Amino acid sequence: MKLIIVFIALFLIEESNAKLFSNSYVSFELPPRWNCTAEGTEWICRSELKGDAQTAIIILTAKEVGASDGLSQYETYLKQPKTIPDSSGRPFTSEVKGVKVRKINDHDWIDGLHMGSEIPTFYTRYLATTKQSIAVLVTFSAHKRFYTKFSNDFFKAILSLRVTAPQKIGSGSNTIRGAGESLGAPLGTSFPSDMIVDDGDYPDELNSKSDYKEKLFGLGIVIAALGAYFFLKRRKKT
Repeated sequence: MKLIIVFIALFLIEESNAKLFSNSYVSFELPPRWNCTAEGTEWICRSELKGDAQTAIIILTAKEVGASDGLSQYETYLKQPKTIPDSSGRPFTSEVKGVKVRKINDHDWIDGLHMGSEIPTFYTRYLATTKQSIAVLVTFSAHKRFYTKFSNDFFKAILSLRVTAPQKIGSGSNTIRGAGESLGAPLGTSFPSDMIVDDGDYPDELNSKSDYKEKLFGLGIVIAALGAYFFLKRRKKT
């Protein structure tokens, strides 16, 4: 029973570590132990854990609304496969997994998932929208081998997305692209150089960190099952 209580406590501590990130145009719930830094007109968010930081990333960018910005334009763009160079310089075409309009906190976004659209070995989920004079793009990317590990955190972050941009672009516009610029393309150039982008062997350290939550969750199930078993056994004796 004590072990079950410890497991529940660890789970609650993990959940409570989530924090709200906000900049001049958007806010969302950042996964536990993640931080964001501004790099030019983009915000780069990564985990504090080295193994996680090498396999997943969130990138935010925004611009003044121009003629090419709108939900219908974003939907059309994301429904088309993208061709990028692989690590050898050969063309690689992404696979479109799905694109749809999603309402998040009473605001419409275009939600699209691609495989290999920014880096051949990464899934990237795109959330794009406009509000008043601002166009916003938030991308959630993870290596295909580890995408399921981050999918729950990404899902929570997406459900908490809010566009917080003012009606008029003010003093914070230094982090926002101009109306004539593209919205966050190409994002692949923003990926830090230490990201794991190939399909080769992974260090044991990275594998152990990537499996940490899954092993902890599995241990919790085993402990709960054992607790239920002994409880029922004791009840049967009495």
